[in-house]
Amino acid sequence: MHFKNAQSRRSLVSLTPLIDVVFILLIFFMLASNFVDWQFIEFSIGESEEITIDDKSTSVISLKSSNEYYLNDRKMELDSIVETVRERCRRNVNHPVIVQADEHASLQSLVTVLDAINEFANENVALAREKK
Repeated sequence: MHFKNAQSRRSLVSLTPLIDVVFILLIFFMLASNFVDWQFIEFSIGESEEITIDDKSTSVISLKSSNEYYLNDRKMELDSIVETVRERCRRNVNHPVIVQADEHASLQSLVTVLDAINEFANENVALAREKK
C-alpha cells in the first residue's frame, strides 16, 4: 500500500494580483474625485431690519411653497423673471434684486433662483423673509 505524503504540496496563492487591483481602484477613485466641480453661491447674513421696497427701482422675486415664482407680486415663469431682471440690471448696473422666500418654499427653488441671477446681479442681491 502506498500512503500519500502527509505533507503534500499545497497550492500557493499569490497576493500580487490582488494588490495590483487594489492600487488600480485607488488610482481610479483618486482621479475621479478631482473632476467633481463643486459650485457654491457666496452670501453673508447681515442684521435683520425692516425696509420699504420701491417697486419701480427694485426687483422683488418671491418664491411660494407651491413652486410658483412672482416678480413684484406678478406671477411669472422663472425664465421670464430672469430675462426681465437681466434687462433691468443691464440698464442699471446697481439695480437691487431682493429674493423673498415663503417659509415653506423649497431650498432647491431658492438655490435655482440665486444661481440663475448670480451671473448678472451678484453684487446687489439680498435675501428677505416675509414679515409675520
